[in-house]
Amino acid sequence: MSKKQELLDYIMSLTPEQVEKVTQRLDLLQKVVSMSEPEAIYTNTLTGKLFFGE
Repeated sequence: MSKKQELLDYIMSLTPEQVEKVTQRLDLLQKVVSMSEPEAIYTNTLTGKLFFGE
């Protein structure tokens, strides 16, 4: 399965509540899409350590 198809399948499996949550924060999704790879890795690592104990 391609990554594109995987993303589409994930989106289609969201509950109505999850869709509402995402649509309320489209600004965050747009920021993620515009990040460079190093920015995305740094952000993921930082939030993982701060909030998820990774």
